[in-house]
Amino acid sequence: MSPSQSPRTENDSAFFREDVFLKDFLNESSDPELINETSRNNKTMDRDLNLPEFTTWTLTKIVTICILFVIAAIGNLFMARATLRLRRRSGIYLLLLHLSVGELLVTCITMPSEAIWAYTVSWWAGDTMCRIVKYGQMLGLYLSTYITVCISLDRCVAIAFPLKKGQAPERARSMVIVSWALSPIFCIPQAVIFHVEVHQYVPSFHQCVTYNFYSAEWQEDLYNMLVFVVMYPAPMVIMVACYVCIFVSLFRHWRGTNNLETGNKTGQRERLFSKAKVRTLQMAAGILTTFFVCWTPFYCVMMWHLFFQHEYPINQIIFDVLYPFGVSNACVNPVVYGKSVVTRKPGKSFLVNWYQAFLEPEEYARKLDSTKAAACTRLSSLRRSEQRDRMNSLTPTVYVEVSRRNSSRIVTQDQLSGSRV
Repeated sequence: MSPSQSPRTENDSAFFREDVFLKDFLNESSDPELINETSRNNKTMDRDLNLPEFTTWTLTKIVTICILFVIAAIGNLFMARATLRLRRRSGIYLLLLHLSVGELLVTCITMPSEAIWAYTVSWWAGDTMCRIVKYGQMLGLYLSTYITVCISLDRCVAIAFPLKKGQAPERARSMVIVSWALSPIFCIPQAVIFHVEVHQYVPSFHQCVTYNFYSAEWQEDLYNMLVFVVMYPAPMVIMVACYVCIFVSLFRHWRGTNNLETGNKTGQRERLFSKAKVRTLQMAAGILTTFFVCWTPFYCVMMWHLFFQHEYPINQIIFDVLYPFGVSNACVNPVVYGKSVVTRKPGKSFLVNWYQAFLEPEEYARKLDSTKAAACTRLSSLRRSEQRDRMNSLTPTVYVEVSRRNSSRIVTQDQLSGSRV
């Protein structure tokens, strides 16, 4: 279940501490004699009124979330610092920077709030903080998802339309602005719907829930369905379309490259371009695979709960397991993106290069520029070699323009042969 959902049956569950019992617990009356009797013993009351308790399973969830928090915080801080100084050099670095920011929002808001809430069992922070936390939880999820889509679009345009490379920085800035504009807007319903409810027999017990907001069950179903569409199917369809386009473009490129002679300089130049495109394809595959593996089980169970909860209820443990699995996307993303983007120096592992990019971003940026300059020099050398080969293969009746800057000097093969002598 997503942060936007609330429980409705005794078997309902939610990842953000809207526990399965809350609807009945907050609203159905109990036998007054039972209340008076159980009030003498808190544990007995917890058992008879189905109150939540801090159990070993709860402790396991908290420890798991804390481990994910440490891994995600370190990884995304590394990526944010490494890409901060590189954001002006390429559009992809700007996108990766904002992806790290989105993942840090998930790491610093969603994970700690869930762990603290699990520890306290009830909600202690008041109504205002309830709305703020629910807003912040969804903000990070929306932003990281949409920036991931932007990265897919950027890589698709870079591969399918290479002549538009000069527009990449401006295109990346525009996509970042759109992502930051949509994410806060889509989170507004969270701050309106969620509020604090107090139990009528246990005034000290509070929970941050959606109960008493919806006037009909279909309204909650509609909102949850809209959240599901803009969080998973729509982004997934766009990303799949982008990667199909990337795969088709690379397949055509490889097929054309394989038709070239092995010793041909053009073939060498094409293979040099192919290495960069292969790295792009690897990153694209990593993006799609990570998003699919981490979030598909989460949203599949969410949809099952939404449509079949009455006939086939889902056990709470399944939700408790899938929640950390979903947010683990914030832990995996820095590795997937970093491995594809951080320039690897011969004889050094990816982690070493990543560490250097974090500690010395300016030095790393200079090394990155020198690496790109070396690649450009190699390409220029291959082009000049191709031009010399073409000129040497000309017949005496064919003319060739030898000036690279549109010079008007035209020579024949005989003249070229004489100049070489």
